[in-house]
Amino acid sequence: MESKSDEAMLQALKMAVAKYGNTLDIQGNLEFKKRVLMVSQKYDLKVNFSDPQMQKIKTEFQIKTQTSTKSKKGMSR
Repeated sequence: MESKSDEAMLQALKMAVAKYGNTLDIQGNLEFKKRVLMVSQKYDLKVNFSDPQMQKIKTEFQIKTQTSTKSKKGMSR
């Protein structure tokens, strides 16, 4: 079940994308940035980040997710 804070973060990210486009400049402490990354991945939002470190983490997570998805598909014969 989704938490209300995840839902609020999701809506805030959607509004930011609508207003500023798909590349966002996230400001805040490390915990806030982690939550933004987690919510954007959980809901598969098509966003990029101007912060190189956030973008790197996002890209690494996507590669890891794609690799594990391909492995599971190959095992389901």
